[in-house]
Amino acid sequence: MPELELALRQLGRELDWPAEPEIVYRVAARVRERRRSRRPLVLAFAAVGAALAVALAVPPARSAILDFFGIGGVEIRRVETLPPLPAERAAPGVPIPLAEARNLVEFDLVVPEGYERVYWTAGIVTFVWPDRLLMQFRGDDLLVKKVRDQGTQLRELDVHGHPGVWLEGAPHGLFLPGGEKRLAGNVLIWLRDGVTFRLEGDLTREQALELAGTLTPRGT
Repeated sequence: MPELELALRQLGRELDWPAEPEIVYRVAARVRERRRSRRPLVLAFAAVGAALAVALAVPPARSAILDFFGIGGVEIRRVETLPPLPAERAAPGVPIPLAEARNLVEFDLVVPEGYERVYWTAGIVTFVWPDRLLMQFRGDDLLVKKVRDQGTQLRELDVHGHPGVWLEGAPHGLFLPGGEKRLAGNVLIWLRDGVTFRLEGDLTREQALELAGTLTPRGT
């Protein structure tokens, strides 16, 4: 080893170096603390990502996630295959007098003409005719779920100045909060003043829109 290098090494051992400033340790501690605090958030994002990856790996779940439509209190999802559901239309709840139906809801119930009976179930008031029915419920209070396949066509439209959607073609699945689940046919759904209207029956789109135009709150 050269003499100069030996001399420098010896000099380095003999010099009195100042102590390391405390700021180095404070910065190191802050970095470790920040890493620990970020770990739960990183793990949470990782868990969400893993769950989403698993869902997207399953064809029915993938189609449900990627094709979703919501309006008022109705959620509509497209699936590859409909679950087995009964086709018969059961009584939509329990029959009640109109006056009682008015008292059960916190909105102005729109009373259509010519209905035969009024039913109540899980926050939904339903007016029934022999060939159709009309549901009314507060959109932010509950959720009516629907599932459809490629055979059911969905079309967004304007229902007399209010957002709506029309479903026609092959029957789709209907799941009500009260537990009823069945197949449903042509349906017009629209949202007005926070209230969701659902008109179902053997109707064309033009007929359904015409009937919707006759449904006006009291005093209008």
